[in-house]
Amino acid sequence: MFTAFYGMNFNPFSKEIDVKYQFKSNDFVQSTSRLEYLKQAKGVGLIVGEPGCGKSFSLKCFASS
Repeated sequence: MFTAFYGMNFNPFSKEIDVKYQFKSNDFVQSTSRLEYLKQAKGVGLIVGEPGCGKSFSLKCFASS
């Protein structure tokens, strides 16, 4: 409904969004760099944040890279 109103081709807030549409905000870059550090250090981490802030999408982008 809002996609037609704003002239969008797809819903940018969908769970099925492709990783090629990522917006590299400061928080996104921080989360992916910390995940990269955890991968190199073979550590365990916890990502916390408010609902809808991009935790799952950050993990999806990290897993696809």
